[in-house]
Amino acid sequence: MGHKRKTVSSTIESAVSSECDDGPPSRNDFEIDYRSLSGAINGWKDWITSVLTRFQAPLKSVGILSSMWVCFGIEIFRDVTILNQLVSCWCPTTHTFLVNWGEFSVTLEDVYALLLLPICGITSAIEPLSKDEKELLSALTEASNDFKKNDATCDMHEWITHFHRGNVYSLVELAACITLWLSRYVFPSKQSRSVRRALYPLACKLACGKQLPIGAFYLGTLYHNLDSIVRDINSGSMKTISVVDASFLQLFIWECFHKLAPPRKCLKDGSPRAWSRFRSRLKGSIQLTDIVDYISEFNFRPYLTNIDAYFTLDMYDGSVVPLTSEVRSNLNISRDGIGF
Repeated sequence: MGHKRKTVSSTIESAVSSECDDGPPSRNDFEIDYRSLSGAINGWKDWITSVLTRFQAPLKSVGILSSMWVCFGIEIFRDVTILNQLVSCWCPTTHTFLVNWGEFSVTLEDVYALLLLPICGITSAIEPLSKDEKELLSALTEASNDFKKNDATCDMHEWITHFHRGNVYSLVELAACITLWLSRYVFPSKQSRSVRRALYPLACKLACGKQLPIGAFYLGTLYHNLDSIVRDINSGSMKTISVVDASFLQLFIWECFHKLAPPRKCLKDGSPRAWSRFRSRLKGSIQLTDIVDYISEFNFRPYLTNIDAYFTLDMYDGSVVPLTSEVRSNLNISRDGIGF
């Protein structure tokens, strides 16, 4: 499941002319205000650490234990200039970044390798809730209504204060924590510090043991948010607010273009790959625009590299470390005919 890239043919050029020739915009004439993961949430680290410890078994069974650990631990310095340069290459028609030598894109491989989000599942997100899930949804809704009346969103800090139960084993608390995690990391909105009620049912499915392809949902959300940036710029705006996951895109750039990547941090064996960039920033004068149009600068298979002490994956022949048991279990289920 590697990156699918090909030379841009006349057929593709014709297909994307309406959206990609008039846009994406030039690389230096717009400003993007990246709002994803903006600011720390008081109490979040303590709460999620407690939940991941107490609810390890149910979270592992649905394949999100590792990904929840990874997401809340990502902390890097964003290079807004380079992010803007990458986004300016985005084409909404093909969902790829167009460059002189062809095209490349973010794939499920990148999503799993960097965030460990599950890419397979046995349940549809739109499948009706079971009796247990309905009861949990009712309890979660009632609990949240105790401090927020008839509001589509809830402040994350207030949410944490209300639901953090210490050592009590409560599925309501688990569903509440998953809801906040989904709101902040998987389906971010411009109300970046709010928990979204629309995600309650999805969180209840996960809390009740239903496996879902969260990685696929994440990738679709990423594409949608990139599309929205280009749409805003093509409408004539000189500035746009975006909730695209800028931290993930920064990691993606560093994996694909080694000249832009800072040195990796030394971590203990088995640490998530993304954590090797903890509080990293690029020092130097090289810009993405200096190298993006040269095919020799692009790393087509970044996850084949054996990096001592860091997790990699075996999604194709040649990689060096096995998949986690969570994901291997999900892949086996998918091969039996129940996929996403």
